[in-house]
Amino acid sequence: RYALDDDVVSVYATGSSSDERLKEAGVHDNAVMVMTFKKGAVVTLTMSRSACYGYDQRCEIFGTEGLASVGNEHTNSAVIAGSSGFLQSRLKHSFPERFDVAFGAELETFANAIMDSEAWPITREDCIATQKVADAGRRSSETNEVVFI
Repeated sequence: RYALDDDVVSVYATGSSSDERLKEAGVHDNAVMVMTFKKGAVVTLTMSRSACYGYDQRCEIFGTEGLASVGNEHTNSAVIAGSSGFLQSRLKHSFPERFDVAFGAELETFANAIMDSEAWPITREDCIATQKVADAGRRSSETNEVVFI
């Protein structure tokens, strides 16, 4: 919504659980969600918490004006390339490792809003729209159907 200045109109989500305990709890550790926006952009979210190479989560946004993608972060930026291919470090493991900069920025923004009376950048409408997308994703995953918002 923020990146595209547009709202989601439909969601299709599916996933699987690699462990019986996760399945019983209704938790997917491998999932894909496709969102279509009013202006026609399509966003695909993918994630795997059980991939043998690490916690994999990616986002792609594409439309007639171009593409934006967010890939995985590795534990370091070293890459070794040779005739047999490329070699690089494992993916960062946890949310704190991956999003420490973002979490810090959120805390700073929160503090500035309280201490300096700066405007909070997220509106009530943003929160409601995001929750509708999350709810549609769960419903789609449960029914195996596209859910329109």
